[in-house]
Amino acid sequence: DDIGMRRLRHGRFALRSASIGCTAAPTCWNFPSCSTPNSTCSDCPYVVTPSGSVEASAPAAVQPIDADRKANRPWRNLRIPMSSVPAGATAMRIVATDNNLDPDQWLAVTPPRAPELKTLQDVVGSSDPVLVDFAVGAAFPCQHPMDASNGVNQIPQWRILPELSVANSQSKTWMATVNGGLLTTAEALTTPSTMATYLKNDWYRDWGSLQRLSPLVPDAVPAAVSTGTSTRWGWSRPGAMQVVPEDDE
Repeated sequence: DDIGMRRLRHGRFALRSASIGCTAAPTCWNFPSCSTPNSTCSDCPYVVTPSGSVEASAPAAVQPIDADRKANRPWRNLRIPMSSVPAGATAMRIVATDNNLDPDQWLAVTPPRAPELKTLQDVVGSSDPVLVDFAVGAAFPCQHPMDASNGVNQIPQWRILPELSVANSQSKTWMATVNGGLLTTAEALTTPSTMATYLKNDWYRDWGSLQRLSPLVPDAVPAAVSTGTSTRWGWSRPGAMQVVPEDDE
């Protein structure tokens, strides 16, 4: 399990730490230089709870694991292993620094969450059609690759991608729709949603990603395909291929 946080990055933004403790929305006291709540301080040995009682501040700050740092994605999934969270913790204080002076830029942090994790096999299973990127095909033998029969592709419900560097160099090139690749069906007929996934006991690694593919038209009727057999001579030429010019709109 983990407590995950995500951030939206525009310009320069650093999430310095997350202090975890058992106080609810505490107010900082700058002890001993001040004796009033709501004061500004950088190191808070005491906090004032909403009830007015003074308590010791939360444990030492924890630096979140940023496995997506090299990706420079707008939304990033930061991880804090549960082993770093004190038993019985009920609140987390997030300390974020916005280093961008542009007034048009902004930052956002979602509420921390403690998800109940399941294996990819439990979530995806072996029957749902999956678009497995070529680079990771051998790593997921229990999943059901999307079928292609009589020239018609099955609409996938999931997609499994490799780590970002491989996805950019391979999946987004020869697999791309513009090149007539495997992504054509998924990109034309579905909308992807990236799931929050982690490699078990290795929170620092970018293993890849899992996407849930939602159909654009959920109740679309499957195409009716007519099939048959025919015998032709090897030099038979029924007609020229219809090629659409690249500049055709």
